[in-house]
Amino acid sequence: MRKNYIIGLIFAIVLLTGCSSGGNDPQPVAPAERGLAMTFGSQMTGTRATEKTTMAAGDRLGVFAFSQGSKPWDSWTTKTANLMYNQLMTVNSSNGLDYSPTRYWLPDNLYSFFAYYPYTATTTGEVKSTDEGVIITTGADGIGEGSGMGSLIYHTPQSADNQQELMVSDLISDRSITASSTTAPEVNFTLHHVLSALAFKLNLSSLSSDYTVGTIDSVRLTNIVTRGALSSVCNGGVTTRTWSAMGNGDMLVTNYDNSKPESKWFMVIPQAFTTDMEIYLYANYTTAANSTAQKIAIHANMVNDLKIESVYPGIKQTYTLTPSASHVLLSADGSEYTLWSGSKALGTSAVSISADKYLVSAMTKKGSKLVVYYTVANTTDSYQIKVNSGYDVTLYDATYAAVSNTTYTYIAEITLTAEQVAQLKQNSGNTDPLLTISTDKENVVTLTGVTLKP
Repeated sequence: MRKNYIIGLIFAIVLLTGCSSGGNDPQPVAPAERGLAMTFGSQMTGTRATEKTTMAAGDRLGVFAFSQGSKPWDSWTTKTANLMYNQLMTVNSSNGLDYSPTRYWLPDNLYSFFAYYPYTATTTGEVKSTDEGVIITTGADGIGEGSGMGSLIYHTPQSADNQQELMVSDLISDRSITASSTTAPEVNFTLHHVLSALAFKLNLSSLSSDYTVGTIDSVRLTNIVTRGALSSVCNGGVTTRTWSAMGNGDMLVTNYDNSKPESKWFMVIPQAFTTDMEIYLYANYTTAANSTAQKIAIHANMVNDLKIESVYPGIKQTYTLTPSASHVLLSADGSEYTLWSGSKALGTSAVSISADKYLVSAMTKKGSKLVVYYTVANTTDSYQIKVNSGYDVTLYDATYAAVSNTTYTYIAEITLTAEQVAQLKQNSGNTDPLLTISTDKENVVTLTGVTLKP
């Protein structure tokens, strides 16, 4: 396994492509009095394309254009988008680009251009953490005066249903016409996919042959890089694009179809994964034995279980999750998930409950309930039940009066506070059990189940 990266530190995934002068040389004929209008077109690369494969009428691009005088791009130090700054252009029915106001070629003047999709209006100053989608800013992290090709900031929408593909062009550099030209070549942008596209399929065959997948409710990616800056530099005829991490978060796909996982992609910022980045599936399944619908919650690790260490620009990949029983929680209707079931006599030595801690902590929030089910033997004395988070923090400690009903199942219900939830989440990465349960009397209380009401 290659070396893990630390989340939150800046990393780079680089894509190198050629800067392009593009098109045919203009014909040496006399110019119109006002000058020749700049015309534009667009197309897409087909290699490793993700969800969007063609440009369509009505698609909107943002364009940056540079008027350089006699200075070639590589020796021009200012590199200011002084002709067009985030100019809106709209694809027409002929794959040309409509824009306003029209710009004109100045003979013997050098021009360079690049574009991105989808267009977003320019903002000024610091980017807010709540911003989603493509962000064009004149602030320190954006494309500003004198910053050359600058950066596009991208914040992945939390709901993948709101995602759009992100594409950028190479720099089209050092274009010009002569004083004798009466036509000018069209500037054609070739757009490249710069996000990764991931889909996930569920296979329950490792649990039991009776389990068949019905409808997947949702798929959540958590603790991935969801906010990054895509910086582009063109030097010596090569465009270099570099992703830098700016923040982590979650992504969610709802109404997922397990038979057609590719119908909904996660558009992910290229990044390296580490073992603390988890993928969660919350799914319905039907048991073939009795056709009873139940809920299932599943957790898989991107690196350890799916063997995904990095994702790169333009990839399109479907991964199949085949979870083991240790990463699965079952529920009749999704309201209460089983963490443990059986029959275990409790005493002063604590019994360990070792359900998947990461999955439990991910499902748990303030107000969630842990429920302990137990029966009691005949006794003339009171008894105590104590529940700890791992070996350390007490979640529940209560004393009950003697009972004589040995056939009744009693419950101890723990409504979790914000502090207790934080403790569970903190303990998710260590080797302690999820819970420990004990009593102050030997062989009085028999534990029969522990559940979670998320």
